[in-house]
Amino acid sequence: TDPHWVKSYPYEELQSIINKKNDKVHRYKPYCDKIYLLITSNRSLAQESVHFDTDILKHQFYAEFDKVFLFDICTKELYPLKITSYIE
Repeated sequence: TDPHWVKSYPYEELQSIINKKNDKVHRYKPYCDKIYLLITSNRSLAQESVHFDTDILKHQFYAEFDKVFLFDICTKELYPLKITSYIE
C-alpha cells in the first residue's frame, strides 16, 4: 500500500534533511562500523505531517550513512531509502 501523509514533502527537502545529518556523520565514523540515519514522520502532528508516494522509494538520495530509513510513527512502517555515496 502507498504511504499517505498530509503535507507535500519534495525530494529536495528530504535531501536537505539528510544533508544536515551528513555534515555531522564524520563525528561518529571513527567509533562505529556502520552508521544508519532514521528520519521519522508523525502524521498525527500537522507540523510534522509528510506526504510521499511510493515513488520516493525509487528516488536515490546522497548520504554519507550506510543506510537511511524513513519511519512512519503512526503506522509503524519503516521504509529504506535508496542512497548513494557519490554526488551525481
